[in-house]
Amino acid sequence: MTLKRWLIPVLMISVIPLNLSGQSQDKAQVSGVIQDEMGAFVPGVDLAVRGETTGYRRRTVSGATGRFLFPFLPPGVYTLRAELPGFAPLELREIHLTPNQTLDLPLVLEGGGRVMS
Repeated sequence: MTLKRWLIPVLMISVIPLNLSGQSQDKAQVSGVIQDEMGAFVPGVDLAVRGETTGYRRRTVSGATGRFLFPFLPPGVYTLRAELPGFAPLELREIHLTPNQTLDLPLVLEGGGRVMS
């Protein structure tokens, strides 16, 4: 009886890490650096990704060196939008993400608006 009391908690603890590690499997990520037309890094850019078929949404803001990251995205087709006052909004459509893919997108914000497919 004592062995049974000890064995059950040990088995439960050993299973928990397996479940947690499985949560990130088959996910994709999008990262990159945002620069202006002169090549300077642009911090504080509002970024949003939206799943074109699922409506899944996530937002982030670029850091001090213009870097951004969207980790653990479900595979699918996305639109990415970047906005900052003083720059034209930038929108990238039909970004196809596959399981376990890491996509690096260098972005350039400019004076005129553009839409890329």
